[in-house]
Amino acid sequence: MKQFIILLIALFLSFPAFAQMSAVGNAYNTVETKVTKIINPKKDVCPVYADTPRELIQRPDFEIDFRMGILDSPSGGSYAVRTDNYDLELKHNLSSTLYAYIWYGVRAADKAKVYGSAYDPKWSSQMIFGGIGVYVMPTVAVFAGGGKIFLKNENGEEPDLDVAVERGISVDVPIGKNKIVLGYRFIDAKLKGQDSKDISKIQGDGSFSVVSISFSVPLNWGD
Repeated sequence: MKQFIILLIALFLSFPAFAQMSAVGNAYNTVETKVTKIINPKKDVCPVYADTPRELIQRPDFEIDFRMGILDSPSGGSYAVRTDNYDLELKHNLSSTLYAYIWYGVRAADKAKVYGSAYDPKWSSQMIFGGIGVYVMPTVAVFAGGGKIFLKNENGEEPDLDVAVERGISVDVPIGKNKIVLGYRFIDAKLKGQDSKDISKIQGDGSFSVVSISFSVPLNWGD
């Protein structure tokens, strides 16, 4: 547990820098420098394939995912291909089928222009979430969690949002000891209280769905 807390601190120290980066490669280098000082990847874990028998599945202690949101659909907008939405996720495999996760992300979105709206249609946000995932098949997982979205308008306006809830599904594609993860998730982040009833502020709703691709690296504690 002590090492896990240290790892989380190292990751959170990387978040401010990560939020300003335009390339996922820079984020990888930032985190790798901190993480490799406390992680010793000696434990050999075989990749998990779709036909791997459940009794032979042995997942790494932790996995770190560098994720890009490719196809994004914000509430009040339409699907758009993005190259500037990134997440950094840490998974802790509790068993061969159950894992806990925490992730931090930065996101930009363009919504449709609405006459009489209180907000400009261009948005940016920082997000932090945590939750639980279950592997329903060796390489297919469903997950759900909660978190907070810090949403900001191009003009600096910040709508007050309720606690956000996410649900999704992911598919692992092994590549050597690493893997590519294809995912879809929906995040519900409604406006709080009276703002949710004000039609002029509906553009401030933070809900969205996204199709993503991740590069996942296994991390194991050394003996």
